[in-house]
Amino acid sequence: MPHHFHGQSVEIQSLSAENLARRLGVNELSLSTERENKSPSEFESWSRHRDPGSRGWRFGEDGLYYPVK
Repeated sequence: MPHHFHGQSVEIQSLSAENLARRLGVNELSLSTERENKSPSEFESWSRHRDPGSRGWRFGEDGLYYPVK
């Protein structure tokens, strides 16, 4: 049975560094540099400003990035 979404984009679960970098308009090196040089809350704020959907991101222990609700 097909799923129907009413005006809502599919919820993003997680993104790889490559895909998040593309989403934020930076390269992977810049993404990792920002993450390493900022606290998690600073990185979340930085990513929120760059994200087309104004979504903040956090780095998970599994090496993927997760959107902050």
